[in-house]
Amino acid sequence: GANTGVYSLIAGTLNKNAKIYSFEPVKRTYSLLENNIAINSFNNIFPFAKAVSNVNSILDFYDVDSQSQSSASLNPKMLEKCTNRISYKVETIALDTSMEFQKLKVDLIKLDVEMHEPEALEGMIQILSRDKPYILVEILTNDIANKIQTLFSSLDYSYYNIDEVNVPQKVENLTASDHFNYLFVPRSSKFNFDFLRE
Repeated sequence: GANTGVYSLIAGTLNKNAKIYSFEPVKRTYSLLENNIAINSFNNIFPFAKAVSNVNSILDFYDVDSQSQSSASLNPKMLEKCTNRISYKVETIALDTSMEFQKLKVDLIKLDVEMHEPEALEGMIQILSRDKPYILVEILTNDIANKIQTLFSSLDYSYYNIDEVNVPQKVENLTASDHFNYLFVPRSSKFNFDFLRE
């Protein structure tokens, strides 16, 4: 999710003309997100107190009993070994069903929803097929990697394993890498990483 909005604020700073839609279902964190948007006077960031999924529903959400969090999830396997794990209900949205998102041209998606990425992507598959956005996604396990690769089998994307040090490496198959993050680039794009190798 958007958490407290660090990436949203960066995006809003780098492109004042962009419209940024930020999803964060945890109430205490959503309040911080709203506050960060307000105190920085952004009018191009639009927050939603919902979790992105493949259904419009009210679902169980797994969290820890602490003020700050970075691993809360709709996936019941997340945090299952934590002694202070709690659960509560959150509202979910499948973006393909949203009239607002049906009217938008989506250029970039950052997705880090703690082992619920396949479901979130499934719920926006029509948008992905239509707009071919760049996607920055976290992949924590091989099982999630396999589900996402199957979902993307007909979408014509290239996958780049990324970290914060090395040049992104193009890979044919998704796995849980040491750095967990991938950039998905539509093959129709002219973007490449050659300039980083000079």
